[in-house]
Amino acid sequence: AAAAAAAAAVTEAVANDTFVAVQINGTASLPDASVILLRVLDYEESQVWNTIFRLPDIVKLVLGYFVIGAIVIMLQALVSYITRRLSSEPPQQPPGGHRRLQPILRNPQEQEAAERLGLNFDNGDDNDQDAAALQEELHQQDEYIEIKLTVVMDCARAVMKVCMLLFLKMAILPLTLGLSLDLATLELFNASAQSRALYASKDLFGSLLMHWVAGITFMLLVTVSVLQLREVIHPDLLARVVRPQEPQPDLLGNLLKERGFTHAKRMLLSLSIYLGLLMTNVWAPCKLLIMSGLSKSIPVFQPKIWHVVIPQLQIPIELFVFHLAMLAFLEKYKNCIGMLQHKWLVAMCDVIGLTDYLIPKEVGKFTLVAAKPVFRLSNLGSPGGSFDSERDSVPPLDEATIMTETTSSSASTLVRNYDSLPAATKKARRPKKTSASSSSEERDPFWTELISMSKEENVPPGSVDDFIVANLNTIGHVSETGRWTSGSTTDAGKRVLNVATENIVLPMRPPSSTFLPFYEDGAMPTVLLPTTIGAYRFCLRPTTGRETMNADSSGDIIEIWREDRGAPIPRPPEGWDDLGIGGAEVQGRWAWDKEKKSKTEEGVAHRCAFFGSTTKGETRLASALRRWPKGLFLSSKVVLLIAISWLAMSVFICCGITAPLIAGRFIYFLLQLPDRFIHDPIAYTAGAGVVFPLLTKIAGCAAGNKKDGKSTFATWKAGFHLPPRGSRKLRCVIQALLLWFAVTPLILGLTYDLFFVKGTSFWLYKESPSSRKDMTMAWGVGTLLLNSWAVLCYLGAFKLGFWLNLLAGPPEVDPAAQPVVAPGAPNVDNAAGAAEGGNGALDAPPQQPEPAAGTLHWQGDNGLIGRMIDIMFAVLGQWEWDKVDRDVLLTQSLIPITQQLGILLLGPIFAYLGWSALLSALTHGRGSAGIILPLVGLVEKDIYRRFFYRCIAITTILIQLASTFQSSLHGWFRAAHKAARDDRYLKGEVLMNYVR
Repeated sequence: AAAAAAAAAVTEAVANDTFVAVQINGTASLPDASVILLRVLDYEESQVWNTIFRLPDIVKLVLGYFVIGAIVIMLQALVSYITRRLSSEPPQQPPGGHRRLQPILRNPQEQEAAERLGLNFDNGDDNDQDAAALQEELHQQDEYIEIKLTVVMDCARAVMKVCMLLFLKMAILPLTLGLSLDLATLELFNASAQSRALYASKDLFGSLLMHWVAGITFMLLVTVSVLQLREVIHPDLLARVVRPQEPQPDLLGNLLKERGFTHAKRMLLSLSIYLGLLMTNVWAPCKLLIMSGLSKSIPVFQPKIWHVVIPQLQIPIELFVFHLAMLAFLEKYKNCIGMLQHKWLVAMCDVIGLTDYLIPKEVGKFTLVAAKPVFRLSNLGSPGGSFDSERDSVPPLDEATIMTETTSSSASTLVRNYDSLPAATKKARRPKKTSASSSSEERDPFWTELISMSKEENVPPGSVDDFIVANLNTIGHVSETGRWTSGSTTDAGKRVLNVATENIVLPMRPPSSTFLPFYEDGAMPTVLLPTTIGAYRFCLRPTTGRETMNADSSGDIIEIWREDRGAPIPRPPEGWDDLGIGGAEVQGRWAWDKEKKSKTEEGVAHRCAFFGSTTKGETRLASALRRWPKGLFLSSKVVLLIAISWLAMSVFICCGITAPLIAGRFIYFLLQLPDRFIHDPIAYTAGAGVVFPLLTKIAGCAAGNKKDGKSTFATWKAGFHLPPRGSRKLRCVIQALLLWFAVTPLILGLTYDLFFVKGTSFWLYKESPSSRKDMTMAWGVGTLLLNSWAVLCYLGAFKLGFWLNLLAGPPEVDPAAQPVVAPGAPNVDNAAGAAEGGNGALDAPPQQPEPAAGTLHWQGDNGLIGRMIDIMFAVLGQWEWDKVDRDVLLTQSLIPITQQLGILLLGPIFAYLGWSALLSALTHGRGSAGIILPLVGLVEKDIYRRFFYRCIAITTILIQLASTFQSSLHGWFRAAHKAARDDRYLKGEVLMNYVR
């Protein structure tokens, strides 16, 4: 009943041609509501508007493609099954004469093959040979058919797989995300699902395209932000988890090579990540805005759209332009997103105390933290025994120890030489029992454990550093601890103590031992200790007689140095995402998997771990009690950082959407356009062109480099000084400022107000022509138009090359077209400079000559507008009064601009007043109601007055343009005249006089 009532409401709403959302009764179940929505999408609204794309058509189209794919899969499976069955059954050939083979030849194809081979089964002697040849040819034919069928089905399956994957990844996934975005923001835009369904039934193509563009834009923003964040934080965090953007020279091959299950798993994972980020970054902020009541005061959630043409045509065009603009914006400014992330994380981590845990830093220096001998003196009361150096010439040999501490080749050599010794020598080398006070020199087990940990592959991150830190307390105090060195940098970018040393050779026995082992090559068994392990560096320092050693140690000393973190590394690097220049080594990004690391990554200092690792011999309870308190405290800091970043990002996105729209609507307000002409996409674009450059300039000034401990503002304030007394530079600057910010905008605004804004009451002389409000609005719109024109001139927007570069990009310089200079030959430009400036000019780059006064153009950063802006910034920003140029500021720029605008304002006014006086004199004041024109009739007074003023103003503009561009017009006229003359008087053409 509820569904029927709702359906009746839908029918009534459609019949009344209303588009109000149909409220479904709360008692209706979800299937009933779905049926109603599908009915709205399917029939009523689509039939009313007679749309081309309807829901059944889309469903049938998609279903048809899926059926084609299913048929291809079934056929491919059938062909594979038949091929497998035929290959598994060997051909059966009954032995004997032709009478047994005769029943085989009942197939017409086999008979034809037998006749083609010239087989004769009447001859019993050749029967077996002919049957074998026939079976061979039939088998080859079957194989040929099987190969052809397999190739055809494989190609069809490949095409179907590629189409299916592209459809799912490029259509279904963005549409799903777009619908999710729409559902998450429905309440924010004061809309409902039913209203969206009614709009989709009215314009299904526009609705699908809108959701697709929203979804693909969200995917692009998330992907770019995550990839930039991967390059911003330490490579140990996301570089091994998030895969970077890589070139795909064989995209279709990669799609075909991987299994469908792999693609499905990736799509589901991507969809879950996107939906999770959508819930946290879109749905949650929307709920907060609704709960706080701010959604009603933000203009972006009450959009105003002006449909110039039919919506079914205008909306797709605007969505297409928006998608292309977003792609261009992300391609050009994606590194700006990474720089913002880097600055934000560096600042916030510095406040919270997570810089050493998250931010990549360079190695500043190395500090000596300890020094430990290679060997130590130990009491050997163990079963291993010891030796008497006075009685025995060599110490006892422990074969098991040597086998574990040396390489396999040296150990086998040592055991082989030991076995060849005489029995008396072996007896002398056997260990003997001694008292507990007896001592011997042995390698410190700290080095053995450290070397074994450094060679293991599955060691937890930071475990080696924790092991070293845990044993630093047991290492004796060294008087030189605290000494530091800057170290060196290898060609690969690693920071080390000594570039020439990669490993330290640790002998098995100390040099003071009288042990003389028997080796074939005469070498002592050694172990290699890497000089770089984690965040520590090791350096071998031989002992001297003057050096004081601990009582329980002996032999050489190894110094332990710890790397100290320096300044944060600026990230991301420029051009790190350029897919055409190579991998991580060339791009400077963090390496992925087994890629070769860049020099920057090789030189990154090790970060502090959140949770330490369990040391050897430590229980799980003791490890948890030691590691988890610090880890939980740091994790709470990370959660706080994420929460603050989420809040800041939400505010930034909201302001980034709202501020340009407010600025754009303010521009509409200054232009005094009616509300029906307000179009928010245009307003946002115009506002963004004002807000973003202004904020960028303010941020650049605020974040300027500090000089002498003072900020940029303090330096600017301290450097203030007036020009020398008697100089006219200050007067020139004040005149330029008054003309640019007061006189010229007011003249331009009054002209705009008279031409576009003034209404009926003004032209009927019932309104004051100079009210305070009108003057203020005129000055505002004049300032807007004047500065907009100046910015366009500075960018060179009135040149054809500007738009060609904007659409097609700057022209690429061909290196082959550049002049080739032989080695040792002087450069032409530098040689010319050397002739004028001496020997030092050879090294200076060639400078372009500045245009002479009187020849400057308006366009470009080196034109009149660009020179004037540079002078103003130099004078008002750095107080460089010597750069004031009256010709550039006044004579060639502002005074001509003010004169031309004054002519444009006063010329039409005086001409209109003269024409009005003449008309009043001719009509003797009888035209109070209007004038009568032929073919038009009576024209009211306000209409014809406004019309004549606009005609006079347009005529004035045309005269000014003709006067300004008279040289160009003269050139065009001469070219046209020459072309017409050449066309009329061609060489060899016979001209005949025309006789009437």
